[in-house]
Amino acid sequence: MADGFSVGPSDLSLTWELLEHGPFPLLSEIRRRGRDVVLVGYHEHSASILQNAEAVMAAIIEAIGRRVGDHPLTVGGFSMGGPVARCALAELETDGVERQTHLGSP
Repeated sequence: MADGFSVGPSDLSLTWELLEHGPFPLLSEIRRRGRDVVLVGYHEHSASILQNAEAVMAAIIEAIGRRVGDHPLTVGGFSMGGPVARCALAELETDGVERQTHLGSP
């Protein structure tokens, strides 16, 4: 899950808290359904979509390398993180990298 738009670096601890202890325990529900969750943040939220997509591409490649089994990844984001994630998926496809995703692909 790619972080959204703001200024400054991502605060993934705060993001986790908001997604877990906000109005709906989203992360617990995802994990209850047998999925792992990876939050992707940026050094600078307000950097270009292409720059922040690099962080998402690195996370996708690492997740593929570390997962157990061959189940496809689900990639997405919230707020500006959605377009950043879609850009990352498109860049991986352009580069000929097998994304191994099921949902969230462009």
